[in-house]
Amino acid sequence: MKRILVLSSVAVACSLIVSVTLVLSKTSPRRPFTLRLEEEYLGGKAGGAAGQSILLAVRQDGSTAKEIRTGRDHALPPIHEIIDVTKRLNIVIDHHAKVYDMVALSPGSVAYRSAPMRNSCEENFGMQCQPADPILNQPTFLVQIAPAGSGSVRRMWVSPALGWEALRVEFYADGQIASRTLAQELILGEPSTALFELPPGYHSSGGPDQFLRQSAGSRGDMVTEPMLESVRARERWKREHAQSVAGLWARLRDGFWSAVHR
Repeated sequence: MKRILVLSSVAVACSLIVSVTLVLSKTSPRRPFTLRLEEEYLGGKAGGAAGQSILLAVRQDGSTAKEIRTGRDHALPPIHEIIDVTKRLNIVIDHHAKVYDMVALSPGSVAYRSAPMRNSCEENFGMQCQPADPILNQPTFLVQIAPAGSGSVRRMWVSPALGWEALRVEFYADGQIASRTLAQELILGEPSTALFELPPGYHSSGGPDQFLRQSAGSRGDMVTEPMLESVRARERWKREHAQSVAGLWARLRDGFWSAVHR
């Protein structure tokens, strides 16, 4: 199995355009929570293998922290991203290499994350959803995305009470299910402050390229030029759209580091 460390959104599902219409007030305060999700590969050569293990923490002010372990690295310390609205910082940490990269959040990022959540999925995303069964006692709505000509379908069960977070995601390729991600545990209330802190003794990588090299190298992975170019392209795109809340939507929802198997 070829293993690649990619700069991208952790949950592609959360960067897609979805919607649902609810008979509720227009906005509501953000609801703090901590969520644990597990991914499993079900098709192809990776069938039956463990995928990502994700711990997501959301504060009422819109700050988020996410810890990610890949299937092969479950025994290793995670990749960890912090998006701190109050401090206006985006920090990516590798707890195995004990290295981090830090950038300032744009004004658009801060405004988006600190705003109240819209109660209508349609206002947020622009596509219809269907009511679905609750997951972890949270009402959900089913979204199905099938890009034309891709041969793939992504089905997501999103929770309006949790800021439209996906509690279940199924990915189908050529009519066969390839992977499934399920929420395993939900804790309501403000998350642990430790998830939003940079541990003492860690050192700055010196930039995104260097972070990727040091992080991947500590885990026995090879860094290729196309991987580095994907980092640079994302950084260029981020600068070009720094003032565009709409353009930054995918990054603001879930951050940009993901370790995935191919």
